[in-house]
Amino acid sequence: MPDEYGWPDKLKPADIEKLSRPLRKAFLQVVSPKKKQPASITYGGPEVTNNLGALAVGPSAKERLTEEGLAYDKERGRDALDVMILLALQLGMEQGM
Repeated sequence: MPDEYGWPDKLKPADIEKLSRPLRKAFLQVVSPKKKQPASITYGGPEVTNNLGALAVGPSAKERLTEEGLAYDKERGRDALDVMILLALQLGMEQGM
């Protein structure tokens, strides 16, 4: 049975957005949500799509953090903080979190 945080039953994909919600709430205790969202964010870390092979296809972290990438996510109800949390979770999962 899936738990309230998004961990699914065995052998089923996790709902990464549901997993990110508690992290977002925690981050908002530290960062100011009133700060103007940047048009783009400079990212110099590892990519989240390197080890996925044919399992998933999606934009790179650098692409997600461009003005166009952030606009795409904004249309879907995600702000820059959501995108950064999702990328952090993806990096963790890629490393076998």
